[in-house]
Amino acid sequence: VVDELLLKKLIVEAPQQPQVKVIKVYRKPVKKIKVDDVVNYYISRYNQLKQYLIGRMELPNIISINKITPLLVSFSLIGIVKEKLEYDNSIILEDPTGEVKVVLERDDFEDVIEDDVIGIKCKRKEGNYHGKIIWPDIPLNREVRTSEDEAYLLIAKNLDTRMLQTVQHKRTYLLLFNTSYNGAHFINISDYTKELPIMLLLEDRIRLLILNSEWLSQYKSLWNTTLNNVIIQLLKRRHIAPKPPPEFLSVNDRFVLEEIPDIVFYITIHLFPAFQVVVCLGQDIFI
Repeated sequence: VVDELLLKKLIVEAPQQPQVKVIKVYRKPVKKIKVDDVVNYYISRYNQLKQYLIGRMELPNIISINKITPLLVSFSLIGIVKEKLEYDNSIILEDPTGEVKVVLERDDFEDVIEDDVIGIKCKRKEGNYHGKIIWPDIPLNREVRTSEDEAYLLIAKNLDTRMLQTVQHKRTYLLLFNTSYNGAHFINISDYTKELPIMLLLEDRIRLLILNSEWLSQYKSLWNTTLNNVIIQLLKRRHIAPKPPPEFLSVNDRFVLEEIPDIVFYITIHLFPAFQVVVCLGQDIFI
């Protein structure tokens, strides 16, 4: 159980404690969803993710689908997956100008799901188009955001006096479950367990994405993999909800990762919450 008096005492005595802010909460839209909203939602997804694929060296000679001609041997496309065809490992890819069938390698076919926005490097072979998927993914040359000084991140469902004393004289972020207190460097995750995922900002530069296992469970069965691997699959899509709950569909797709998180972890919400750190994309962050 959290010692509230000691917690408040640490706020006063801790030297130069860093700040943590909630910068994005993925709440359900308040308005009633219409058919046009669903259409605009997927158009928004396509337009947002397309910008991360245009200019990629792996996608030479990008054209729209309506520009494909029998004379083209190799080219690249950016589109959204309309349908998967199991009998020959192919997909129907569409963009605003039309649709085309593309045969994939087995590994790509197993990874891709309907409504994914992808790039495809295509070649014409024996009258069919064969392609390799290029994902929006995290760029290799991205800036690695780190803390200016050594800092610690402590995530706890139960925080006792001994743990607080351990971090008393260190630059520490505390993400707590069982406390009613919120402060500059203390966030009560319990306030947001019904609204996960959320994005936090540490020291005005390091982004922390928090998910919950219920949100991820459908993808675990879809890909027949672990929750850790589900996180990897979502990150390479730059999207945390390729199959969103219907109530989240609105004019804009808010689940595109415009900002890449430096740390990702998920929590399991039962009678008592638990957590697991999955990915640390930055450096010099101590957990």
